[in-house]
Amino acid sequence: LDLANNFMTDERVITLTKTLEDNHSVLHLNLARNHIHTKGTIGIGKLLSRNSTLVSLNLDENFIHLKAISEDIKANVSLLRLSLVRNNLEKSDGFALAEILTVKRNFEYLNLFWNKLGSEVVVDL
Repeated sequence: LDLANNFMTDERVITLTKTLEDNHSVLHLNLARNHIHTKGTIGIGKLLSRNSTLVSLNLDENFIHLKAISEDIKANVSLLRLSLVRNNLEKSDGFALAEILTVKRNFEYLNLFWNKLGSEVVVDL
């Protein structure tokens, strides 16, 4: 399901994620280049904690707060591909990601290009 560049706000993302929680046919979700902030990020987290078929999630160029959904990502059994390009992820997000990777070792693809993670975090990853 490709919904990139649709000017989706947090409220629309929350509506979408509630709809997809019990969906078993959508494997790939592209929400790149929308206007997703904290509330939308939390909605995505709820989706990840409840949906067991989503394999790929693209959240490029939003305002994702990785710390807010790190537990949901760890709990998700199906997600293999995650792209977080240009989300202004910072050091604390990077440490949350390092913790995710200690639990979730089945990622096939993780794109963190153009963020502000810093060299200390990159070494930890």
